[in-house]
Amino acid sequence: MSQVNDELLYQLVIGTNPELAAVHRMTGSLDDILHTRDDDTTIHSWLKYYRRSLERDGFTSETDYETKHFADTETLDNFANVNGESIAIHSACGLTLVETQEFNSHQDACSSIEGCTGWWRFTRIGYNQTQTQAVLHTDYDDPKYGLMGMGHFVLLEQLKGQWSVVAKNMTWIS
Repeated sequence: MSQVNDELLYQLVIGTNPELAAVHRMTGSLDDILHTRDDDTTIHSWLKYYRRSLERDGFTSETDYETKHFADTETLDNFANVNGESIAIHSACGLTLVETQEFNSHQDACSSIEGCTGWWRFTRIGYNQTQTQAVLHTDYDDPKYGLMGMGHFVLLEQLKGQWSVVAKNMTWIS
């Protein structure tokens, strides 16, 4: 079985013209996406607030908004395991990586790319054992307006050799 190229799945999530997106050079960790309270551990927050609802309610279909898709237990376990810390993304497929901390805002990071379609931060990707299902979290900010963004857990599946985004669950919006 060949290794899945995470960067290609990031591009699939971005959609049209992924090379025009400003992608944060470091992946997000569970701490980054869960905003754990002082009295909670990161893994406890994951289990209490996110894992339970993803298992119970599933992910909302990208095609009809009524169908629910469910991630395998091993995919969710792997997602939690690989996202204990941030790591650098190394682009070999054309993503435009930015050092976000070098800019005053995500919009400023976008302004460094002509025609920027938005600022993105991805977590590492959790896979099932056969690498035919994947879960990641992404944050997106509009390239021009400050408080226009959202976060999603994204479920991807490989069918007949092709990966596709099958469902999402929104975690925040501004």
